[in-house]
Amino acid sequence: MNGCCRPPSAQETARALEVGARRSVQLGWTQLQNAGNTWREVEQLCRLYLAGRIQLRLYDAIYGPGADANRLLAEGPDLQHCGGKLAVRGIKLYIDGALGSRGAPTPSATCFSPRLDWACPSRRCVCVAFVAGVRSNSCGWQ
Repeated sequence: MNGCCRPPSAQETARALEVGARRSVQLGWTQLQNAGNTWREVEQLCRLYLAGRIQLRLYDAIYGPGADANRLLAEGPDLQHCGGKLAVRGIKLYIDGALGSRGAPTPSATCFSPRLDWACPSRRCVCVAFVAGVRSNSCGWQ
């Protein structure tokens, strides 16, 4: 769907984050894990925390490979982001190819998105190179 729909505005994203966090707290949850995010959304979450609009603890992983993941590697993990309620320390690679996953192959023969298409040979190479770079820099990885 990349390119088919406009991305949400900052206000729409903030509203969705706030509503989702409020619902989770109402269900009695105290912490959630977000397996794949951008620094842009991390900073939106931080602004909502600072404004007192989100109370829920979050563990956040950054999408990779790419500029956001490279930033996390350069800056290192931040377990106390936004006053200790937002831990940012992982990188999520979408390369599993499972149906319904962001890694599912696209129907076209060309690479649909730099983040999504595991069927694309260049995507595999980018992910392998990224992991090799992480390992060579002695950063922790699982």
